Order: sequence, then structure tokens, then C-alpha cells
Amino acid sequence: QGRVQGDILLLPGTQQNQAYAAQFSAINGTPPYYWTLVPDAQHQLPKGSLALIGIGDAEHVGERAVLAGTALETGSFTFRLRVTDSTPLLNTSQAAERLVTLVVSPSASSTLSITSGKNLPTAQVGVQYRNPLTAAGQGLLQWIEGLFSSVQNESTPSQSAQVPNPSLSAPVNQTPPPGLKVTSDGVVTGNPTVAVADYAFTVSVRDGVSNTQFQNFTITVLPANLPPIMDAITTSTDSVNPGQSVAIACGAHDPEKGSISYSWAATGGSLSSIAGAETTWTAPQAAGFYTLTCTASDPQGANSRSSRIIGVSEPNSAAAKPTISLYTWNSTPVDNQPFSGMITGTGFVPGIQVLFCVSGSNICYQQPAALVNVTSPSSLIVSNVTLASGSWEIYVQTSAGQSARSAAFLIQRVTGNSLDDYPYKTATINTVDPYGFFYRECTSFLAYRMNRDAGTTDPAHPSFTDTMGGHRWGNAGNWGSNAVALGYSVDASPTVGSIAQWNSDECPGCTVGHVAYVEAVHSDGSIDVSEYNYANDHAYGFRSTVRTAKRFIHIKASGMVSTFSGSPSSGQQLTTTFSYSGSGLTPNGTIQQWFQGPNGTSSATIQANGSGNVNWTYVYKCTDTPGTWYTWIVDPVKNYTSPKVTNTVSANPSCTPGSFSGSPSSGQQLTTTFSYSGSGLTPNGTIQQWFQGPSRTSSATIQANGSGNVSWTYVYKCTDTPGTWYTWIVDPVKGYTSSQVVNNVSKSPSCP
Repeated sequence: QGRVQGDILLLPGTQQNQAYAAQFSAINGTPPYYWTLVPDAQHQLPKGSLALIGIGDAEHVGERAVLAGTALETGSFTFRLRVTDSTPLLNTSQAAERLVTLVVSPSASSTLSITSGKNLPTAQVGVQYRNPLTAAGQGLLQWIEGLFSSVQNESTPSQSAQVPNPSLSAPVNQTPPPGLKVTSDGVVTGNPTVAVADYAFTVSVRDGVSNTQFQNFTITVLPANLPPIMDAITTSTDSVNPGQSVAIACGAHDPEKGSISYSWAATGGSLSSIAGAETTWTAPQAAGFYTLTCTASDPQGANSRSSRIIGVSEPNSAAAKPTISLYTWNSTPVDNQPFSGMITGTGFVPGIQVLFCVSGSNICYQQPAALVNVTSPSSLIVSNVTLASGSWEIYVQTSAGQSARSAAFLIQRVTGNSLDDYPYKTATINTVDPYGFFYRECTSFLAYRMNRDAGTTDPAHPSFTDTMGGHRWGNAGNWGSNAVALGYSVDASPTVGSIAQWNSDECPGCTVGHVAYVEAVHSDGSIDVSEYNYANDHAYGFRSTVRTAKRFIHIKASGMVSTFSGSPSSGQQLTTTFSYSGSGLTPNGTIQQWFQGPNGTSSATIQANGSGNVNWTYVYKCTDTPGTWYTWIVDPVKNYTSPKVTNTVSANPSCTPGSFSGSPSSGQQLTTTFSYSGSGLTPNGTIQQWFQGPSRTSSATIQANGSGNVSWTYVYKCTDTPGTWYTWIVDPVKGYTSSQVVNNVSKSPSCP
């Protein structure tokens, strides 16, 4: 049965999953015949139950043969059929072969269709999304974004109807919105990164019998949930007595107009309640400074924090002069060597002045404010105190008065090996130290001393290195010119802690130059130095009354001391850019940023670069209360707290609260003109427009004018579904989200 086309026998076709039978017969030769399918990798039957059966005495033997069974695959299949007569099988002249083709077409029941709705559930930026797609077809389904190659030439489906915004278009994309993907098992999933409205994209599916189908889906991704904006933490006082209670309140608002929940935490004392916008804090008995933190959370779990510091005074010490009772040093004070320690007493307040005076004289040295850290009303820490040898006394001073001088303490005068604090005395020479120099060379010793003086004693995070500043310091003879190139001060005037430097051949045996550390400067101009690998081979040496140094490099005085500054001192919300910068910090360290305004204190962190510098700018927003703001930084590794930079921030007229309205409240498609207007927005700013109807949400943008106003009109079209529509605006710069304008739109008789 069938017809011959060339050398191929074409069988009657069949459909997938349907019973089939086709009969073969032979002529000539000696019956009965033996029927077989010849194994051939290129010619095979379709998958299923099709088999060759002989009609006669045994399987595959008979006058005729039948191909019977069911095909599970669709397509055109060619196989090789052999028939042999009853003469001896070795007589191949009595056998014949022919290629046979069977075409299997899809059955009506194997049609593939996508059953998911075209409009997908709304997603939101930053929120994990998952929505499975469904289809009806045969076997395992495979999904892809865009089109399979077999359907590339089909016409593109029409785009989705557009929402009421004349500037909005909805092109059909080959991929979902950024952050989303379609998995091979048909799940739209991911974390959206961009807000879009009515975003159309194509998805295709293929079933187990190679049928393909595609569908255009539409999805809206709402903007990310914004955290609450902290308005203020208010209290009647920032200073209380031990055990005294004070009421404290926290205010915040949600840009999306959601509800706000509050929680409280304190570093000491007790809270009457840890939930709610208001609570009462009872101070502990111990004097000190305590931080009260308010956390505001929205319904989606986003939160913001703000803090306020309250001081607890010593009993009856509000107007008392400060006193000193004790001092303890972390190490034995040595001539011109930095040391640190704690001073205890009473009446200590932020901003206290600490002075070291030569015993029995009025010669005093005031410790820099940045190196004084008041930890409580009864204790403070001084860092990097550097004094000459001799007897010294301490006194402190506040606005309440000056303390009496403390008992005297001694700064020791030491020489020789007692000054050898180099930590790598036994390290293998000609190997690289943590600073990029060779161990036990003069350069390695000086690199250690520079880092020590800068407070960066952790060898994993040094300040002074061979490549500091982007130049290579290299041999000692290069240091003078390299320091000049990097902007460090180089002159003929020695100071304690500076580097005495000789170029090549400027000192005996200095074939590659030499550097030494200046320990002391005498009235006759001579100096005492500590050094390595000069008179002693790869070992420490001390020389006094040295007069041969050619030049002095002032690394510490040129910027390795931590500093912090900001400018300008005053400005206006929205318009003034305030700049802040710090130097001499822990390279690559995490630096704390502190901000104190009229309504509370907050903090953040910033990463110092490899040279120990930080810088940033800030424009005060409308949500930042006008008034006096204080900004400072803390480097925990160096135990450095900077002076506070003071900024006076004035109100910007543009910070008038935003408003948005629209009219009329109801109307009809095609006939009613709806008007919308907003004011108090960012002048010339880009304002988001949002539209939510019965079936979808969309967005666009409009430019505010120089006065911060916007306005537009809209006539609802037939493609805009009748019902309740909501319109609102968002000003990202001001953090303002308007209330929603509600419009009830009825169907026009002219619309289908």
C-alpha cells in the first residue's frame, strides 16, 4: 500500500497517538517471505509502538507483512525494509530492500496553548517576585524568553491597550523587565530593579512533540518601597541627673503614606516602653553619655533610625569646677615619644581643655581637642601626647572654671638601645617587610616609625609604604626628591619626629643614601637620631649631636596627623553643596560619620582610601531641619575623634510642603476634561506621575517649572476602562509623595 516517489515508497500518513496499519507485499522469488527492518542510524521508525508483523506461519514470515502500532512523534520518518524469499539465505540475489517513508502529523488533541492570563500580577522594585506560567500541551514543556527560531517569521502580536497617559507607549520586548527572568520551567522570577508600567514582553513555549506557541505578557513594576523619613526626636533636655526621668518623642512619615511603627533602644538606663512614638527614659545612676535610638518601620519592613545623646551629670556637679584625681598612662612617658592614657576626676564635659605644664612654671602645652575623648563626666582619654623630658603637671578647664594642677609626673630622658622599638629586630634580611622595604634596613625602620607616629601600628594596614602617594620611595637616596614630588615639606630645619636624609655618597658608606629618625633637637642645632644599618650591620644604632644631615623630611607635619574639615560654614537647603574631607586616617579603614542636627543625632560609615583620606559632599534636603548642624568623624583604629564642623543651614522657600489636587471628581470618557496641578515641588525637577485604574498601573514624568509647579489635563479614552482611577505624583528630590486624586470615570455611549 502506498506510492513510489523515486526510490522511496511513501506510505499513507497517520496522526500522532492514533492506531495505524500499513500492509506490504512482494512479487517474484519463492514464498513465503522473511520481512525485516534493516538497522540504520539515519533511518528509523518514530517513537511509539509501531512494529513489523509477518502474515503467515511465524513472526516476520508470511506472504505479506503489516506495519502496525501507534506513533508518538510527529514529522517525516524514513526506514529501510528488507524482504528475503525461501531460497537459502546466503543467496543474497533472492533479497530486496527499499526505503519507506511515513509522515506523522499532530493529532487534534496535541494542540499547544498558553493558558496564563496576559496581565501578570504587579511586582515591586527590590521585592522578590515569582509567578508561574501555565500551558496545555503534550509531554515536557520548555519555556524561553522571546521567540523560538521556528516562529521568528510569524507576525508580532498587537500591543496591549494603553493606559490614560498620552506620552506612554508599550513596545513589545523580547525579555522581561530588568531583574526578572523566565526559567525553562515557565516561572517569571527575580528581583526587579527598575520601575515600569505596562511593560510588554514575549514568552514562548515548546511541548514534547515540538509544537511551539508564544504569548505577549504585560507587567507593571512599582517603585521600590521607600523607608520612612525621620522628622525629629524631641526631648525637653539633653542633660539630666542620675535617676531623673525625661519624656522623649520620635516623629517620622512614610513617603507612600503608610502607617509607621516605632521602637526604642538605649545604651543605659530604662525605658517605660520600647514601642510607640513616645516613651519615658529614666537615667542610670552612673554619670556618662547615653544614646537613645528610635527606629521607624513601615508596613513593608523598611526602617530608618535616628538617635539622641543625653548626658547624665555627676550629682550636684552642674556648676562645679572640674577636678583631677588620678592619671594613668598606657606606657612609661619617654622624651619626645607619643604616649596615651586616662585622666579621672569630676566635671568633665565635651570640649574640655587639657593642658600639660612644666612643673613650677607657666610654660604649658594644650593637648589638641581632637586628641581628647571625654568618655564620662568623670573620665577622659588623651592620645598621642608628646612632651620633652622633665617634670610635668596637668590641669583641665571648662566653662565652669579651671581645676587645680595635678601631682607631677616625669618624662624620662633615654638614649641608646632603650629607644629601639622596631618590632622586626630578628627578621630575615633581604626579605620584604609589611611596608614594601627590606627588613632591618634604614628605610624599613623609618617606615615603621612613620606608621607608629601616625597611629597605624597594624602591619596589615600601614599608612607609610614604599608606594605611598603613587610614587616609589625605594632607596634612602630617593626619599628627599620623592617627598618633594608628593608635596611633603623638605628643608634644613630638624624637628622631633622628622626624617634626617642623606643622598648617595653624602655620608660615609651611603652608596644608596641613608635615613634616620630625629629623636631630639638641641639648642646648638645638633640632633640625636635613631637608625638601622648604619654603624651596626642591619641593627639599631643611636647617635647624638649629629650635624651632618643634609635635609629633613617632615612627614608627620605634612599630613599624616589625622585632620577633618568642611566648607562652607553656612548655606541653604537644596541649593548649597557642603563638602567634607579627612586625612591621616587608617588606610582602607572604616570611618564613622556623625551628624547632629536640631532634632537628633545619626551616624553612617565611609571607607578611607589607600592613603587614609575620605571626602564627601552633601546637600541638605527639605527633611533636614534648618538650624545648626555638627559633623565629625571617628577613626576607631587610630582612636581619633575629629573636631566638629559647624554648618548653619537656612530654610529654602522651595521646601514649602508639596501639594497636589485635581478636578472634577467624576466624568465621562471622551467628553470630560480632568485637570491636575501640583505646587511646592523641586523647581525644574523631574516629577513622577502615577496612574492606577481598574486593570493596571502606569507612570510617566513631567517637568516642574522654576517655581516648583506642575499642571496637565487629560480626557479619558474608550481604551481606558471605566471605573475608579487614582492619580498621584512623586518628587524624588524632596522625598514627597502626594495624596491620591480620585476620579470616577463612566462609560461613554460612543465607546464600544
